[in-house]
Amino acid sequence: MPVSGFALRTLRGAAPGDAVLFARPAQPVPTVTLIAAGAAKSAAARVVADLAPDAPAAVPATLDGVRLSDVALGPVDFYYGSFDGKTVVTDDTDVRLTSKVRALAPDGLPESTSEWEYLDVPRGLPALESLAELAGTRLSPSFVARVGSLRSLLVYRTHTATELTLVVETTR
Repeated sequence: MPVSGFALRTLRGAAPGDAVLFARPAQPVPTVTLIAAGAAKSAAARVVADLAPDAPAAVPATLDGVRLSDVALGPVDFYYGSFDGKTVVTDDTDVRLTSKVRALAPDGLPESTSEWEYLDVPRGLPALESLAELAGTRLSPSFVARVGSLRSLLVYRTHTATELTLVVETTR
């Protein structure tokens, strides 16, 4: 089953508020999970429909105790649905949606941030390159050159009523 791209507006519809998007290494492709607040199951269904427009109809499934819809694509399935005010789209059968997990926040992240991005470069960069290849594109060579020698990259934003601060921290 071919997988295509999706419109950015579709992703924005699935993540209108706070959201986390993360990838983990896996075979045959890295797993990717989007968990977002404030979206409906229909928004998640649109993301899956954009990614795999010719996919078969979804069937019920349960991941980590959460009822979701499963769209089977052969070696990879997409799961989507809503629970506890959150919406999820994932291809990860081991995703933790309700189980206790270690916090995702990396070392060095202040208590009050409005958003943050973290990349464990030795593990994350190859995963990003695989995802880009799967999508029929590639990462910017200048991005790869700039971050390739790093161990990690942390970008976060903090703000108060009168000030916005963007911080980039790198580890070599």
